[in-house]
Amino acid sequence: MKTFSLKQVLTASVIILLALIGYYFFSTSSPRYVKKYKATIDSAQHNIDSLKIEVAASDKIIDSLSFDLTMEDRENARLKEQIVDIKKKNHEKLTAVDKLNDAELKRFFTDRYDVQ
Repeated sequence: MKTFSLKQVLTASVIILLALIGYYFFSTSSPRYVKKYKATIDSAQHNIDSLKIEVAASDKIIDSLSFDLTMEDRENARLKEQIVDIKKKNHEKLTAVDKLNDAELKRFFTDRYDVQ
């Protein structure tokens, strides 16, 4: 029969003890932590799904507002063009009045304001 030295016995005992501790730690404590982590992951996934729905709704609102803004911009551009046209017409009328002589000015104001 072979005899083992104290060093060999202690080394083997430490290895067996570490193996038993590792087995106990991974086999008995894992299910508790796994259940806890799974619950946390499920909760986080639920929150992510809710946020995705909110983002999709927000995207629809943004698209609608963007379309409305584009339409308002077009209306503003059309109104600016009308203002420019009105300014040109008024300028032409003012220029025409500047060219009138005294008799024509008197007739203009008499016709316009019924002044005698």
